[in-house]
Amino acid sequence: MTSAEFTPDAALDLRHASKVFGGAKVLDDVNLQIHSGEIHAVVGQNGSGKSTLAKILSGFHQPEPGAEMQLFGHKYEFPISDEGRESMHFVHQDLGLVDSLNILDNIGLSHGYRTGRFGNVDWKHSRRRARDVLAGFDLDHLDMDAPISSLTASQQAIVAIARGLLGWKSETGTLVLDETTAALPHEEVEVLIKSVRKVVSRGAGVLYITHRLDEVFAFADRVSVLRDGRLVATRTTDSLTREELVALMVGDQVGEMRKPLPAREEIALSCRDLSGEGLRDIDFVVRKGEIVGVAGMLGSGRELIADAIVGASRRYSGTLEVEGRPVRASSPRQSMKDGFAFVPRDRLLRGIVPKLPVRENITLANLDDIKKNGHLRGKVEDAEVNDWIQAVGLRPPDPERQVISLSGGNQQKVLLARALRLRPAVLVLDEPTQGIDVGAKSAIYELLRETAARGTAIVLCTAEPEDMPDLCHRVIVMRGGTIVDELTESRLNRNDLIISCAS
Repeated sequence: MTSAEFTPDAALDLRHASKVFGGAKVLDDVNLQIHSGEIHAVVGQNGSGKSTLAKILSGFHQPEPGAEMQLFGHKYEFPISDEGRESMHFVHQDLGLVDSLNILDNIGLSHGYRTGRFGNVDWKHSRRRARDVLAGFDLDHLDMDAPISSLTASQQAIVAIARGLLGWKSETGTLVLDETTAALPHEEVEVLIKSVRKVVSRGAGVLYITHRLDEVFAFADRVSVLRDGRLVATRTTDSLTREELVALMVGDQVGEMRKPLPAREEIALSCRDLSGEGLRDIDFVVRKGEIVGVAGMLGSGRELIADAIVGASRRYSGTLEVEGRPVRASSPRQSMKDGFAFVPRDRLLRGIVPKLPVRENITLANLDDIKKNGHLRGKVEDAEVNDWIQAVGLRPPDPERQVISLSGGNQQKVLLARALRLRPAVLVLDEPTQGIDVGAKSAIYELLRETAARGTAIVLCTAEPEDMPDLCHRVIVMRGGTIVDELTESRLNRNDLIISCAS
């Protein structure tokens, strides 16, 4: 290969990137080019190689020999030098911010502080530096002493982006957004992308790794598709339909969405007059075999209700009944005894046990079924775990793999397998498809329909309501911490749902 193969003005030109783990090729001879002044999306199913690609670019993983990269006409071999790193910035899903620190210190942690003659920090310089970089995103009005946790989700992401741009020698660099929008509601994504476009307008290139296909068509100029570690297509977004993009990602793996079976008459969950932090007078029932969606904008209370039901947050008043029995559900542990299973939103903090293998993460919530005379029955556990791995479509299907090494979407599948294994009377899901690609999402929805068909009541809370009409029997809409609407039958459609949430 000669340097003539590279495009001189490309923001990023990656050639022959491969990666092998344990004999398995997870990235296979990938060539990727990001133009200066474009937003270039990269999509693919969980396990397609997106995360590995990002980690190679960031230097976390080294590719196999033969990989090369060029940044704005400068050619680099791996590992990339410090000079090359100065032209790139990465913003991951977790943003890398420290919630307890203020804006000023979150920026200072990455770039240090200028000091005076006697070693004291030049705070005037630090404030001016922070305001100057945030002014480019119209956020210089923020209180630099405010804790980062007080900002909106999009403002936090913008601070993370601005912090990285301070390290660039010029305004033409490459910004990599690695599932940065995965945890953001749609209205916050609009704010973030507006700021990203300012970076692009200065000549930077943006690599936008995402699972949200609507965002690809709304914001990206081109899109590259990874499947099983290989780059299968790069197209302009205006030359593709959503259906064509899905087909490139997963082939014929995604079946047609079908409605769940009718719910039964018996009530599985009764929630009466529940009030708690940010919630008031929540009153609804869920029948056996019924999937009830909970929708609403950020701050509506939709993001609080799952924790309140299972006792992960304090309830001030109200009663819960499961299959006619009054229950306390005073904590997630107690709620399991009362017939609940729970898939939390923040899987890294409250879901997975990072250093344990997939097998133990699936079975740890209930070991009684695989014990005999106080001892674990290894063969029984292995057989059961393998069944669940197959059921949720885990990739790779390795029960002994450390769960933290999986992609975010596959970590979510492990949590779902753990919850379904409990065979609960009521399954409560908070953002169950966050970070999940379209193929995995389809498989998970099918699992939920099958679970409901067996009589389990399901409460599904999500900031992504577009699939609710096809999945749910009913959707309740929240605003101001209480239920303000319920959509059923003819009103249960995407347009009415969006209007109800936004009203």
